[in-house]
Order: sequence, then structure tokens, then C-alpha cells
Amino acid sequence: MEKEKGRLEKNKERRQKREKQKNQTMQNGKGGGGEDGGEGSPEPTTEKVTGTTRKCANCGQIGHIKTNKKCVRRSQLNSQLENLLAMASLGKD
Repeated sequence: MEKEKGRLEKNKERRQKREKQKNQTMQNGKGGGGEDGGEGSPEPTTEKVTGTTRKCANCGQIGHIKTNKKCVRRSQLNSQLENLLAMASLGKD
């Protein structure tokens, strides 16, 4: 019972510390953690965040997936599909 109470208190302190850091970050207008880097907080990164590293299954380019409108092959595949559907519907008449 005492262990559980201690665990809950520790969690409460962590939660309050995170909220305090979050408020300080919002006031400073900066991203990342606080200066003191509390227990278990990650180090702020200096790397520039770039786009996704996903690879498109249609065109093979990195930076988008095949359902993204950025894909050049998507429009080509859609027009081919539309042509096939149009031909199939003409054949049924």
C-alpha cells in the first residue's frame, strides 16, 4: 500500500513538472524541453526536421505514399483505370 502511494505521489510530481515546463515553453515561444531537463526528459535536438521518409509504392520516390496527391504516377494510374472502366462499360451494352 505504501509503495502504491509513493508511486502515485511520484507520478503527480512528474505531471506537475511537465505542466510547468509546458507552460514555460509556451510563454517563451520555443519548442523542446526546459533548461533543467528534468528526470526522463529527452535532450532537445538541433537537427532540422525534414519530411517523411516513406517511400511511394507507385513511383518509388521518397517523401510521400501512393495515396498522396503529390505522386506523379497516381494521376497516370487513375486515368488508366478510368479508361479501363469506360471500355468495360461500353462492352456491356
